[in-house]
Amino acid sequence: MADNIERARNTAVRSIARDLAIDREEAERWCDAWERFAQRQGVPRSAYFWDSARGWIDAQRSLGKAVPSAVRPPPSALEPPVATTRRVDQGP
Repeated sequence: MADNIERARNTAVRSIARDLAIDREEAERWCDAWERFAQRQGVPRSAYFWDSARGWIDAQRSLGKAVPSAVRPPPSALEPPVATTRRVDQGP
């Protein structure tokens, strides 16, 4: 069963990469994002699972959403910058 799921996923990744003229890595990230969304929404893995994925991916792209990066930014990039000197410490 797991082998069939993986085979279907690989086929979907190839089709999405080809149809959308994107590289395989980006297609993989879109498929990862779809699987996370489908799991949160309770979408069953049926014969139409990857057809639904394509529709969802097309909708996300038409809304201008970007696929999440495979590499997360370092925590320091997510924190707001901290001033090194307070105004009260700078004097008059």
